[in-house]
Amino acid sequence: MQWDTKSIVGKPIGEWYLIKTDGLFRTQEEVVAHTNSEGKVIQPNAKPGDVKYIDYNDDGVITDADRQHCGSTIPKFQLGMNLGFEYKNFDLQFQLGGAFGYKAFNGPRSGFDRFDDNSNYRASYDPWTPDNPNAKDPRPIYADSRNVRGDQDRWLENGNYLKVKQIALGYNLPKSMLGSTFSDIRLYVNAQNLITLTSYTGLDPEFLNGNIWDRSYDGGAYPNPYGVTFGAQISF
Repeated sequence: MQWDTKSIVGKPIGEWYLIKTDGLFRTQEEVVAHTNSEGKVIQPNAKPGDVKYIDYNDDGVITDADRQHCGSTIPKFQLGMNLGFEYKNFDLQFQLGGAFGYKAFNGPRSGFDRFDDNSNYRASYDPWTPDNPNAKDPRPIYADSRNVRGDQDRWLENGNYLKVKQIALGYNLPKSMLGSTFSDIRLYVNAQNLITLTSYTGLDPEFLNGNIWDRSYDGGAYPNPYGVTFGAQISF
């Protein structure tokens, strides 16, 4: 068992087990109304703007025992494809890659959304305030971890992606232009990682995590670089 995953006999290795959330408390009345089956207020110290956690084991408090299954870290399907087309003197090549059917934990976002340690935060953070009661993100509280605990599902996202890893367009000069010195000249432009189709909000859904127990945890690795190159292939 990891802090964010569990491995159970008969099931895939390292599936997500996190405390589920149910949005934010918008009013103090919602705090008081959030009770277990015996009527005990589950988060008595919460205030409007705090994260609402699900008391999975119904004991009236939020602990590690409230973690529940939240999805797989291992894609159900992975795609790799190479396509090539030729027309007259032109050629076009595609290299595609993708993964589908899993959840990714946005580690960098969980770090940026912390305020308990006075760290930086993302520019798009939409905090709850009395003047912004329908905000997407909880109220920031310095030196208080109630809204930023790492074992919650708030930073778990759909990790599906389809990426055009490479596109290459080439043109072979006509033989009539080559003379007797060259047998072939191919001019080309090559683009890498320019197109990624995904709803994942991290830097790059195609990140590498070598820990099999925590495979789809995004630790903030440097994203695959974009690039465009021009060149020529010359044969004598």
